[in-house]
Amino acid sequence: MKKLPEHPTSNAQHPTPNEERRKRRFDLEERMLNHAARIVALFDSIPAGCGARQIGNQLVRSGTSPYLHHGEVEAAESLDDFVHKLKVCLKELRETWRALRLLQRTAQLSNPAEVDSLIEETHQLIRIFYQSVRTAQQRRTPSSRIREDAPADPDWMLGVECWMLDVDSPSDPP
Repeated sequence: MKKLPEHPTSNAQHPTPNEERRKRRFDLEERMLNHAARIVALFDSIPAGCGARQIGNQLVRSGTSPYLHHGEVEAAESLDDFVHKLKVCLKELRETWRALRLLQRTAQLSNPAEVDSLIEETHQLIRIFYQSVRTAQQRRTPSSRIREDAPADPDWMLGVECWMLDVDSPSDPP
């Protein structure tokens, strides 16, 4: 059988940089989905009637919230809205981390290694969201490379006439 030469036939076969960025974003989404599912599974393993069940109730709310709020982050209407929604996710992750640590100390769980793993994963997600907030906030401030200087005159904005076009009316002679 004759081997055909390998030639790319379309861009669909080769990922573009934008596709790679989208894939990474979805990797975070998938990671958060797995985290939330693990929280639910941990909650389901807490014995009924156990005092730790109350902690588990709070844990299941805060532990699933970041995944759900992340959809809001993706639909932010402005940079300020984006930062605010990231901060909501970050707050919920911090609450989850504390609830997991408290549960680790108080409950007799069948799989303590899972709690340790969830604490570590939550901590990593906190670091990701914290850095995302910092990066987004830095975009608000002018960078050192791009600066927009206002004129020295403090009343420069009052000089509206400098922004208006001088248009002759049809009845005025040139």
